[in-house]
This record gives sequence, structure tokens and C-alpha cells, in this order.
Amino acid sequence: DTVKVLLQEAEIGLAGERTAIGDALTLAVRRVHEQQEDAGEQVLVFLTDGANTAGEIEPLKAPELAQKVG
Repeated sequence: DTVKVLLQEAEIGLAGERTAIGDALTLAVRRVHEQQEDAGEQVLVFLTDGANTAGEIEPLKAPELAQKVG
């Protein structure tokens, strides 16, 4: 239900004009990994239009980094 509400409220440009997919994924994985011991199992849902227009980490590098931390 929460995801449905958030999707209905989403707007184009909500997070800004530029998208750093690799950076966002890496940050999300880091936060999930840091909270893993306290929160139990967690799921990361990542929605994007697929246009990587900013950031320092290439989008395909982020899953490799995530795999290294489990």
C-alpha cells in the first residue's frame, strides 16, 4: 500500500533534474548494509527512468559493489 501511494504521488523531476543512478544505488546499499544487523532482512526497491546523467559511480559498477557486501 505504501509503495502504491508513493508511486501515485511521484512527479517528474521530484528528485531533481539530474540522476546519479550508480551513486544512489551505492548509497542505498551502504545504508541497508549498515542497518542490516538491527533491522533483520531488508529489501531495496529502486525506481528510475534509466537515464544516468550525473554521479561518479557507473550504474553497472554499483551492483558489483553491492555483491561484495552481500
